Amino acid sequence: MGFNPKRTKCRNSSASTIAKTGKAIQALNEAFNRAKQLGKFNLPDINPFFDLHKKVGESAKDKYKSTTNDDGEVIEWWQVQDANEDELERDKRAFTKKERDIIINAFYESPRENARQIAPLVEFLFLTGCRPGEAFALRWQDVMLSRNIIRFSKSYAASIKSTKRTKTKTVRMFPIHLRLLELLVSIKPVGVKSVDLVFRQTNGQTYNTRQLNYVWLGEPTKSHGFLGVVNQLVKNDKISQYLPPYHARHTYITLTAHANKNNTSALLLLAHACGNSPEVIMKHYLDVDRSVELAEV
Repeated sequence: MGFNPKRTKCRNSSASTIAKTGKAIQALNEAFNRAKQLGKFNLPDINPFFDLHKKVGESAKDKYKSTTNDDGEVIEWWQVQDANEDELERDKRAFTKKERDIIINAFYESPRENARQIAPLVEFLFLTGCRPGEAFALRWQDVMLSRNIIRFSKSYAASIKSTKRTKTKTVRMFPIHLRLLELLVSIKPVGVKSVDLVFRQTNGQTYNTRQLNYVWLGEPTKSHGFLGVVNQLVKNDKISQYLPPYHARHTYITLTAHANKNNTSALLLLAHACGNSPEVIMKHYLDVDRSVELAEV
């Protein structure tokens, strides 16, 4: 094939664009870190720009290749995708029961249509303690109302625009309680197909973490931005603190664990249903009950 100056020019232009984009993302990463240190803004716990510049212009081969950690252990691409989730899993702060209900109601009553549309998904996260990706991937064939169970076997990751196995690589059965049953019955469309998504956008596509964060947090740092539902509640002193959507999981597990702390069988069921070990439930969710008062002696 002969020399083609147009193709060479296009290639050089693409490389230049990629380089400029990478520098812009690095600047955003640094700006986010500075803003976080100043503490003047309600920002998410995880920097969305961290290492993002490395992915600009990344080929599919590079994106899905395995890596090796400091211990020489080979890490597959899908395990790397879980890094941010691992950080959220370790931070087990939770909303109170009252705050949970305030948040759910605020989504249903929001003046923003996109917040009202995603309200059932938010309520579902608080009522099951499932990971957001598991709710995104859920289909009606996984909701077995006649058996009162939900099957969690997949998780949707927007970063790869595909479903994968759950974080623990296992299939979990979650018991449907009364409030959850009422929610599922209320949102199940007439004539729905078993392969249809339980929670989907108006265009039929699955939700993802970015969209959930958008209505939850908002865009408070932009000049034309807005406060998301939960961020607005914090500003209005309706709830005590801002926590990301993943903490709906910690809220469910914390509230359920304390409600059943004297029932070993219930705690074992909770651990299995939420993809945790009994040790994690006991150590991290039942470690200290700050509502308990010491009796006088």
